[in-house]
Amino acid sequence: MPAIGCGGGLGGAVSSISPSFSALSSAFPPTRISASPKPPYVVRCALQGTVAEPQAVSTTKPLLLNAVRGQDVERPPVWLMRQAGRYMKSYQMICEKHPSIRERSENVDLVMEISLHPWKVFKPDGVILFSDILTPLSGMNIPFDIVKGKGHVIFNPLRTSADVDLVREFVPDESVPYVGEALTILRKEVDNQAAVLGFVGAPFTLASYIVEGSSSKHFSKIKRLAFSQPKVLHALLQKFATSMAKYIQYQADKGAQVVQIFDSWATELSPVDFEEFSLPYLKQIVDTVKQTHPPIPSSNPLCKWIWRLAREAGFDRSGCGQLGLNNGHGRRQATIGTRCSSPRKCRSRCSFWLKRVHHQPDQRCSEEGW
Repeated sequence: MPAIGCGGGLGGAVSSISPSFSALSSAFPPTRISASPKPPYVVRCALQGTVAEPQAVSTTKPLLLNAVRGQDVERPPVWLMRQAGRYMKSYQMICEKHPSIRERSENVDLVMEISLHPWKVFKPDGVILFSDILTPLSGMNIPFDIVKGKGHVIFNPLRTSADVDLVREFVPDESVPYVGEALTILRKEVDNQAAVLGFVGAPFTLASYIVEGSSSKHFSKIKRLAFSQPKVLHALLQKFATSMAKYIQYQADKGAQVVQIFDSWATELSPVDFEEFSLPYLKQIVDTVKQTHPPIPSSNPLCKWIWRLAREAGFDRSGCGQLGLNNGHGRRQATIGTRCSSPRKCRSRCSFWLKRVHHQPDQRCSEEGW
């Protein structure tokens, strides 16, 4: 039974993004973290040179998975949000030999090698599948590429009703069998020493790329479509919602224990527009997946008003217990009900200071109760 979460995908600029740890902390008071007879879990990180591996936690289920479900944990789990990047020489060497991100993310051998690099060095609590949020598009009759220096490029942007009609039903087994194969192998490789994480793009974020044709600063084209032809946009969003629900189910069946939904561009919407063009489709995805894979904690975008709307929409009451945070959220804002836990996205320095202060994050984190 998987867990679900949201944030930013690998994208075309993955190799240029510095590593950032995310510490997952329960939204319960500090007493929810159980005292443990085991020695403190010390994370030692370095961007260069060798790294001392932390001791593995011997639990029946991965620590991250227990924390996501709001269960008692002996410490907050830690994992790399950007598991592959220029901070690792091994990844740089692979990029030189295989410059295409699509090749690296669609070749099972390369996906396995890249996904396991950080795991072998840092031993984080989560191992993230190396992939891209646009990976399913090739199976939906939406040609795309990821171009160095430009990022995602959609060859034929969709902006009319006729364009949307050309989008095919997504069948994961036929379109992305390499994803399923890689997840199955990853699950066996880490052997419950860490949680295997998959991810999908949220409907609005996917639609933003498809309508704009590439990454955008102002998102003028999709905003114009939303205001001038809302029915066309809703039709596209519905196709993505149906397809991403299938994709999550597929990833869960193949070995993913946590699946994140990335709605990177939802913050471009006003609160009113978010309620119309994003939130209903996120909820639809979760409700659909819950029918076959209950219960599912879920996370939502990082903006504070989006957080509030997600709560008001009943995400915590519908069994979706994960909501994404940024550095501006305090513990009081993060507490929603009695069954919810919250992923904490910390800055790199916050995590790298762990080697000096063990469990203690930076001063800001401490003041907020994290």
